[in-house]
Amino acid sequence: MPSYFQCLDKLTHLDLGECSNLKYLPQMPSNIEFLNLSKAAIKELPSSVWSHEKISYSAVVS
Repeated sequence: MPSYFQCLDKLTHLDLGECSNLKYLPQMPSNIEFLNLSKAAIKELPSSVWSHEKISYSAVVS
């Protein structure tokens, strides 16, 4: 995990919708509750995305 992600302990919402330059998503902080990946260019999701019980909404649309 990149060092800058280790300092995001208060981050609960992450909107990466339509992010065309991001190809890979790093391991996610455990406090994420909302994750939007609609129309993002991400090719692979880390297993941490699927293991978070707190995430209430996740849009994965190619």
